[in-house]
Amino acid sequence: MLFAASQTDFAGAHLRSALCFDRQVRLHVMDKRRLLFDSRFAPPSPVVRDVVTVYALTAGELATADATVATRGLWVMAETELERPVPGARWFRSWGERSVAVELRVARALVRGPIGLAAGPRPLAPSTWAALDALVALAGTPGAGVAPLPPVQTAFAALIADGVLTAAPALTLDEPPGLTRLWQAITPAYDAYATAITIDQVAATSGRSSRQVRRELKAMAKEFDLFGGDFRQITRILRLRAALLLLSAPTASVAEVADRVGYGSPVAMARAFRDAALPAPSELRAIVRCPG
Repeated sequence: MLFAASQTDFAGAHLRSALCFDRQVRLHVMDKRRLLFDSRFAPPSPVVRDVVTVYALTAGELATADATVATRGLWVMAETELERPVPGARWFRSWGERSVAVELRVARALVRGPIGLAAGPRPLAPSTWAALDALVALAGTPGAGVAPLPPVQTAFAALIADGVLTAAPALTLDEPPGLTRLWQAITPAYDAYATAITIDQVAATSGRSSRQVRRELKAMAKEFDLFGGDFRQITRILRLRAALLLLSAPTASVAEVADRVGYGSPVAMARAFRDAALPAPSELRAIVRCPG
């Protein structure tokens, strides 16, 4: 299981995050301050999978399309509600002076009970909330490489005991050194939200040839089943997601966001949004600006 963490200040907002992923699971912790996420505008993964996201909001507010507002809860979301939004799917937005979410993406077969925002939040024992809060502490933790497994395993055990999961996914305790070195070469870009990183840059950082890195990245993307597609497609999705989130910062401008996530110019970012069937950045800026 690989791990990376980052934190950044931008235009009156602050973001801390942690990413852990293995062959059967992806764990993402987002600790946002004065940032808003709106699932209607999440750029979709190019591949349809039989997966769901266990989404736990530990701080902040979450509102669904029917105007139901919650301040702390756990939902099991269908892929069409978070990773692959489609017209007509239920949507939600989360925000707050501080908004914290733990997203656990697993196979549908590992989840017990109803799936979808319509089912509402599930009740959890205090011990489960404590285990999820321990995962939040991973956000912003320096370093990259193999994930700190104890808090992840504790959270799985708590979710099983609470009837959310049927079993814990099998995790890899020790990753091959070559894979870990490649991941360590990629993660500085994650830490800086520099989603315009190229294969040549990864090669220079890792001390490998571009051809070798291209081959290794292709194998890693396939083995871990990240977002589907090759390195270029993955960075395209990540750049769009970063831009959409940062557009909600209280004092952010479109030009500042474009520069921060590596589009080069507002025109280039507008073109990328249009290609992804998203509203123009200036239009989205008005829709997703974080309250307050």
